[in-house]
Amino acid sequence: MNLNKINPWVAGITLIFVGSLLIYFETYKNNQLIDAAGYLLGFFGWMVLFIRITKGTSIDADKIMFKDDKAGWFVQRISNLFYYLILIGVVFCNGYVIRNMAHSRKIEILANQPTKTAIAVIDHIEVRKGRSSTSYYAVFQYTVNGKELSHPWYEENEANFLVGDKFMIKYSVEYPEMFKIIAKVQ
Repeated sequence: MNLNKINPWVAGITLIFVGSLLIYFETYKNNQLIDAAGYLLGFFGWMVLFIRITKGTSIDADKIMFKDDKAGWFVQRISNLFYYLILIGVVFCNGYVIRNMAHSRKIEILANQPTKTAIAVIDHIEVRKGRSSTSYYAVFQYTVNGKELSHPWYEENEANFLVGDKFMIKYSVEYPEMFKIIAKVQ
């Protein structure tokens, strides 16, 4: 396959579209691998478009040396900064909008499509460490049609949920991993 024959406009838009679809349809599962794949595909798609859009601009031009042209060097650096800031803004806005659309989809499905209730038990607390923070996920276990499901649920603080706590949940019949907590069961 000759990669030079791939149209960068089509490639970039396709990567953005596939990444956005992954986030929109799969983010409710709280799967870090799928979320990371969706965001990376979107980022790479925007990078492909960025390279194509900035072709022939100061980003693509030869770098002006400070000792040769101080004003030209300054103008080139400032214009490049604006190009990169716009790219970062577009990437974050795309991720934010798609994430909100996915959340709205979950709310709409739980409100308007067939649902059932079940008793879920907190099996354990998952700790996910990042560079500068630690996130806690209470792992809910519940049974749907004889199948045991495990689903992580983000919690603000480590003590929000305790292992062994029981909750009444409302889950989607079509997407059983998609649920909301109704009440704590004593």
